[in-house]
Amino acid sequence: MHAEKQVVDDPGFGFDFSRVVHRDQRFESVRPVRSGDRLTVTVEVVAADTVDGNDVVTLRGHIREADGGAPVCVTTSTLVSRGER
Repeated sequence: MHAEKQVVDDPGFGFDFSRVVHRDQRFESVRPVRSGDRLTVTVEVVAADTVDGNDVVTLRGHIREADGGAPVCVTTSTLVSRGER
């Protein structure tokens, strides 16, 4: 979530996190995370749209081993920033 929050908190992204409802989250584990693992996360914006005045964004996090880059887990989150009515 920390890596995703860096994306949605970016003023250039234009997403109001103070009005967010967490719509969906999925994890696709390749292997368990182990104590002592050094991991990196790359966040990809998969989709961004406005639906009925609400901003909807889907983010995918690619979690990999820091040393060799082998995949560990892929996360997918969909967030909705409620529009003002």
